[in-house]
Amino acid sequence: MFIQEGRFNKVNGCKFYFTMSFNEFKALSNDQQLTTVWQQGTYLLNRKVGKSYLNLYALDTFFVEVRYSTLTNQITGWRCFQHTIGLEPYLWTINVV
Repeated sequence: MFIQEGRFNKVNGCKFYFTMSFNEFKALSNDQQLTTVWQQGTYLLNRKVGKSYLNLYALDTFFVEVRYSTLTNQITGWRCFQHTIGLEPYLWTINVV
């Protein structure tokens, strides 16, 4: 698990992790970014675009969109963003009754 050294406090034997900023995330290597998404991100939604699925994750104060190709069965890229404008393509998937 990738957690930056010194990024947590122990209180009564429990670890409490500090939040990671958008710029701290961007400064990580590609492998560290994906590891952080898998281990600390909260999966929100996905949408299909062509032969790929875009999976949306929330991390602290920003979002990460991971592109997964169904043709190659691999992750083909990801992008992170802070502004809610990046969430617009997902709005049609939310059913408000």
